[in-house]
Order: sequence, then C-alpha cells, then structure tokens
Amino acid sequence: MKVVVCYERVNGFMAACWRELSQRDGVELFVIGLQPNLDNYSTAYDQQIMDGLPHKLVDATDLAAVQPVLDTVAAQQPDALIISGWQRKAYRELARDARVARTRKIMMFDNPRKDTWKQLLGRFVLRGHLDRMDFLFVPGERGWQLTRYWRVPEHKVRRGCLAADVAKFNGAMTIRDASPGSWPRSFVFVGRYEQEKGLLDLVEAYQRYRDSVSDPWPLRCCGVGSLKVELANRPGVEDLGFIQPANLPAVLAQQGVFILPSHWEPWGLAILEACASGLPIICTEACGSSVELVRSLYNGLTCPAEDVDALVRAMSWCHAHHAQLSEMGRRSQELARPYSAQMWADHVMSMLTLTP
Repeated sequence: MKVVVCYERVNGFMAACWRELSQRDGVELFVIGLQPNLDNYSTAYDQQIMDGLPHKLVDATDLAAVQPVLDTVAAQQPDALIISGWQRKAYRELARDARVARTRKIMMFDNPRKDTWKQLLGRFVLRGHLDRMDFLFVPGERGWQLTRYWRVPEHKVRRGCLAADVAKFNGAMTIRDASPGSWPRSFVFVGRYEQEKGLLDLVEAYQRYRDSVSDPWPLRCCGVGSLKVELANRPGVEDLGFIQPANLPAVLAQQGVFILPSHWEPWGLAILEACASGLPIICTEACGSSVELVRSLYNGLTCPAEDVDALVRAMSWCHAHHAQLSEMGRRSQELARPYSAQMWADHVMSMLTLTP
C-alpha cells in the first residue's frame, strides 16, 4: 500500500509517527512538506529528523504553485493520502484531482471548536471538501466537537492525529530516578517565546512566586521567539534556547514541573512530551490537550488562560507539595501512553483498512 503524506512544516514528533507507519508490513510511505525551519527565526530543526523517510521538502513558494505538488503526488500513484488541513490550496486541490479520485483520503487537523463566525461559515464553505474525505483525523475532544459543529458524520471521525515518540521520552523518568538526591526542584517551559504561549504571564507569575518563598526554584525556558529579550537578566530564569528533538528528553529529565500558560493552543504536543517524560503539568484550560492529558491534582494543575494569579498559586502549590511530584509524574506517563507513535500508526492502519 502506497501512502503519501501531504504535511505543513515537518517536525520531530510527526517524523516519529511517519517512521513508525513506514515500518508496518506492506506500507510504502512518501512525505511531501515544508522545510523544517521555524518561521521568522534563525533556529531550525535538524533535517536529520527525516532520515530514512522517502520525502520531498519544498518551500512555501513551491507549495503555492499547486500544479507541481499535484504532479508530484500523482506520480507516486498513492493508494491513500494523509492531508494536513485545508489551508493550502495545493492540498485542497488534491481532493478534486481526477488522478487520485479513487485514493483513500484522510485529513488531519488540530483546530478546536471556538464558535466563531469563521467556523460557522466553514460549515458551508468546506462542506464539499469534507465530503470528499474518507476520514477526518483530529487530536482529541475539542477537535471532535468541531466536526460535530460542522455536522460531519461520526463514523468518519477518528481521534489521535497528534502523537510523539513516547518511548524515547519515557527514558527521562529513568534518568530522573537514577539521579542522586530527590525529585528536581525546577519549572520548565517549552514553546515559542510569544505571548500566544503566555510567556509574559509566565515571567510575571514566576517573579511573584519567587518573591513569595524563601527557596525559589529556577525557571528554565526552551524555545525561540520575539519575546526572548523578556527572559534576559531575570533572577532565576534560564534561557536554554531552542532544543533539538533528539536532545529534549535529556533536558526534561533534569526538570521537576512542566508549565505551559498558553492563551491559545489548539492541542499542545509539548504537554504530551512532558507527560511522556514523567513530569507533573501546569497548563491553562486553553490548551486542547489538557482535556486528554491533565487531571487536576492527579498529575498536574490547570489554570484559566491569562490568569497570572492562578499561575502563581499553581507554582506555589507544586513548591509546597514537592513530595507528591514523583507520583504525579508517573501518572502523567500513564496518560501519555495512548498518544505514542505506535498508536498513531495503529489508528492510520485502521482507517486504511476499514470501510468508513
């Protein structure tokens, strides 16, 4: 079975999923997607994330040309297409290309339901496009709710479109357990340095937490973005910069609590990777994956978005309940297991072999 993946910007977590699918019996995989650099920033993913996977990486101009993309896909003579969203015209046109008319089509997207005018119009504007798809593949409950809002038949919807190399991150817990001393006393943030991720809220909350205790924990930040300057010369804040996927488990192994205070987060792969590494989680309710991956006081704490007071309370709670963090981290690992690359491949294989 020849499967062609048409993706947006390639990344480490999806590369792990594609690699797992490519190893399934009878599957021949080809990936077309945008170069793995981070828009507007100098730091880029190591292109080695695609090693061993047949692929063609293009830039945005190439993708906008449409016809070359259609020709590239058609030349592969695919039995199935896995298409990332509907924003790219080239990928939308694939659904109508006569050369792949009989090809099974799976569209994956992470958009949550928001009840905006744009989503209301999407119910009508995208109707024909959605009807051409055999399956819609969403991360979890909030994406599923959008498909219900759009009145997509339930039998065409599957959850689990976002996953990670859970086994690789599980090793962080082993390293943490083997380290001398008690559970690490630190907070870690992984994400873009933008206010969409709540970075300014985090900086303010951390300062207030730090002022409220006699022995504050450090805050370590991993990422890149326009607000990088806000982390400079802040007491207790360490800017580790952008961490390549291969190196992230080792960094997380040295941390005590993961925190993601996003204002807007369709799902949030960083939360999954932190859970898989065995960390308790602090995140906002704006994070879509909080529905699947965070249970308040069980493996973490959730806060309202844009609520600095709530972030301070959550950080202070973790500080005061240090003895519980190890067990909370183990619970995080259990919640992460259904979102492994192996499970992602299982979901896809099910859609490739079942009749909608």
